[in-house]
Amino acid sequence: MRMHDDQVDIDVADVRRAVVSVRPKCADAEVRPVSSGGTVVALFRVGQDLAARFPLVPDPGEARRAELSAEQTQVCRVAPRVSLTVPEPVAVCEPVRGYGGLAETDDWVRHSIRRSAHPVDPAAVTRAWEETLGAARLAGRRSPSTVT
Repeated sequence: MRMHDDQVDIDVADVRRAVVSVRPKCADAEVRPVSSGGTVVALFRVGQDLAARFPLVPDPGEARRAELSAEQTQVCRVAPRVSLTVPEPVAVCEPVRGYGGLAETDDWVRHSIRRSAHPVDPAAVTRAWEETLGAARLAGRRSPSTVT
């Protein structure tokens, strides 16, 4: 089902072309779609280590590039301040034949769904999210030169 009027179909070949254009060593990596309930991006797993996020509505514009850059900066600022595992951004994929927008790759952990035989402590998860949100707010108020 389409969520957006200008949504495009994104296939494995498009993802491979885009990822390999910025990470040639991924040429032989398996690329497979990841089932998701998301309504904004299509997720793909690239090899064992990467996730690729392709917006369903491609946008090659400078505003999208700035948004990706800001998101990557925030991730790098927040990661050291939280107990949750936060992946490192890997690359921004430029438009390629078959997909006309910018996309991004990052460590797979960001998109993995952790299943455990051990019970999850809801209070611990809540504390971790509060810590993450607090760190994100703090990082957003500081300039890069003042973030330690």
